[in-house]
Amino acid sequence: MAGETQKRILIAAERLFAQRGFAEVSVRDIVGAAGQRNISAVHYYFGSKQGLTEALLRHRMRAINERRAARLHALVQNRATGDLRALVEAWVYPLIESLEKGSYYARFIARALARAPLAQEPANTVPETEALRRVEAHLQAALRHLPVAIRRQRLRLAARVWTQAAAAFEQDLEEQHPPAIPNRIWAEDLVNMIVGMLSAPVPPGARRVAPRGPDGRPRGAEVVRGMRRCRDSRG
Repeated sequence: MAGETQKRILIAAERLFAQRGFAEVSVRDIVGAAGQRNISAVHYYFGSKQGLTEALLRHRMRAINERRAARLHALVQNRATGDLRALVEAWVYPLIESLEKGSYYARFIARALARAPLAQEPANTVPETEALRRVEAHLQAALRHLPVAIRRQRLRLAARVWTQAAAAFEQDLEEQHPPAIPNRIWAEDLVNMIVGMLSAPVPPGARRVAPRGPDGRPRGAEVVRGMRRCRDSRG
């Protein structure tokens, strides 16, 4: 019974977060949508609303992580971790392949990414995102010819683009809209778009742009300030 209750809470939370956003959904909303009377159910099973969110990530990401890890293992075995298209496929396809009617996960992820500041590093900290972190590290290496600021921006924008596309696909599944093109062609074209986005020419002058932190200041400036503080403390 406890397992069924937890699952109902997870499913209700995923749907509400996808539809309204994390901040706009209360614990009371989740408990009510899950058909529970006791408002303390979320705290009992998950500790907090944030704990519920992490449990939701683990619930959905476990199978996605396994698919992504298998693709990455094949790339490592074939010494193809520098192949940009293959890396993008390992980045995108595992989530696309998991989409099904009744799922709200892609819309949940897309909404979370859309609300995060572009300069903010994604917090992929649960163990079930381990393969995602590894694929993104290989993408960083494959794009090391790009200026750091441009590389980071492209990867973050690309993540938003393909998760929004996955969210739209998931919405169409729910509403039973017939696909405009076959699903396989749709997925391949999405990968083509992301590869093109990542490999586009660098704008003139971009190589002189310093990467910036979440506060909007150049990261190099943080290092300089730290060196000055260290020097002043000695003086």
